Amino acid sequence: MKVAIIHEYLVKMGGAEKVLEDVHSLFKDADIFCLVQDTSFKDLKISYSRVKSLTSKFPKFILKRYQNLAFLYPYLIEDLDLSDYDLVISLNNSFSHGVITNQDTLHINYYHSPMRFIWDYYHKYPKDLELGLFKSLIWKLISLKLRIWDFTASKRADSRICISQEIKKRIKKYYKLDAKVINPPVDLKGLKHKDSEDYYLIISRLSKYKNIDLAVKAFNKNGKKLLIAGTGKELDNLKNLAKENIEFLGYVSNERKLDLFSRCKGFICLASAEDFGLTPIEAMACGKPVFAYKSGGIKETVEDKVNGILFKELSVECFNKKFKEFERFISKQWSKDVNIRHAKKFSKERFQLEFKEFISQAYKKHTGKNLKI
Repeated sequence: MKVAIIHEYLVKMGGAEKVLEDVHSLFKDADIFCLVQDTSFKDLKISYSRVKSLTSKFPKFILKRYQNLAFLYPYLIEDLDLSDYDLVISLNNSFSHGVITNQDTLHINYYHSPMRFIWDYYHKYPKDLELGLFKSLIWKLISLKLRIWDFTASKRADSRICISQEIKKRIKKYYKLDAKVINPPVDLKGLKHKDSEDYYLIISRLSKYKNIDLAVKAFNKNGKKLLIAGTGKELDNLKNLAKENIEFLGYVSNERKLDLFSRCKGFICLASAEDFGLTPIEAMACGKPVFAYKSGGIKETVEDKVNGILFKELSVECFNKKFKEFERFISKQWSKDVNIRHAKKFSKERFQLEFKEFISQAYKKHTGKNLKI
């Protein structure tokens, strides 16, 4: 059986790339098609000889700003000929679900999210990028075309899976479709459980919707030690805002990340409408409590006063008020073992079992044949 996996951007490590790694481990002979590939990025445990980039012949200087090519990607993804494949698995953040397959090919789509910058971030996106009047107008025209295409493309898969209840709701709202929730996995191997040191931790892309500026302002005021790992457009702004008790670590390797988790006093997550949120689960797998903004997929993984503390308002006052409660929770209620047990619900083995079962059932329904994975 010939299998193709469709992924969008092979340029850096993230939650979507970890899912690609785990799906490919189930189908080791599958070909991987992506829109953009950074050939120097080799961090995944996949067969790179099977990776085929749809923009491999584009000049490198153009691909440095690959996000600006959004208007081209629907044409590239539809032009991909998958007629020789029996099974196509598209891993979708934006364009992958738009592949065109013939009637004999089973197409399964796994949604990380619908295309956020044309749906729920449509009004927020140009403001965050500080686009002027002319560029905003161009953006709105492109977005209109992309929304029409995206809605049409969403109907092409034979069956759909998504990463969380939060994404299931978005799929229902924007596409009027249903999807089965199979949470993405957390790699529990190599995790460390060490005594807590006197610092709190954020590991995140430094973009506006992650609300890291709120944490900086709050820690400026409460004086606690905060370590921030990650890179992004907001780095310089955040550094200028921060006082001496806040340290920026930049990019950290997976080994360093696990060490930071293992020694922190608590992990902080402030993203608005997070799709799912793997890093809080990684923190819990290391036995650490989580302090998080009650929004999006975080509500599915962090249980208030059980494995962390949730707060409801993005303000310094609310943050620091609830943070005092978080510190009391750590000293009196928090159980390392409870957090570790909770994180095991999101294991790689659980993900692969549920994923294989879904694919097998869909294949049987589509072809009338049994599929062994």
